[in-house]
Amino acid sequence: LQDLEKKGRQMAVTLAEADSAALSLRLNRLREQAGIGEAALFDQRGNVLAFAASTLAAMRPEPVPAAAIRRARTQQSTTSLDSKAEQGLVLRAVVPVNLADSEDPLRILQLMQPVPKQLQEYTDIVETGYRDYQARAYSLDALKSLYGITLTLTLLLALLSALGLAIVLSEKLSKPLGILAE
Repeated sequence: LQDLEKKGRQMAVTLAEADSAALSLRLNRLREQAGIGEAALFDQRGNVLAFAASTLAAMRPEPVPAAAIRRARTQQSTTSLDSKAEQGLVLRAVVPVNLADSEDPLRILQLMQPVPKQLQEYTDIVETGYRDYQARAYSLDALKSLYGITLTLTLLLALLSALGLAIVLSEKLSKPLGILAE
């Protein structure tokens, strides 16, 4: 994620100097040089200004999340790991593009890079292991409470048995004394 953000910052500096006419060509060339899957330039309202992708399957860019636009307005970058149904895991970096003329509206650069399949498989393995761990931890907590209840009932039964035995033995032992006292 940090590498993608760093590439985004470098691309943003270059795009800030580019004129609006050749924006799409410049964005595509920068995307190819950086080795990024998808790059899109948006205005501050989220409208697409330029888009470049490595595959023809991507006809239009993924919209920028509203939280990322708010952060870009404060000149802060945003990175995230998103899950898309058709691509799997995707790294996303949203970087503000500072223009030379401060009167021009803010532009936002969004870079999206698919996570390699091998890394996705490793991620799935880790998530499966974590889910199994959570299930076992929950079972362990339930087992501990069940064990505590069983021990409490056993202790209660032992105390009641001892009390009952004490009453029976005291009656048997005091019977001869009661006969002598008469």
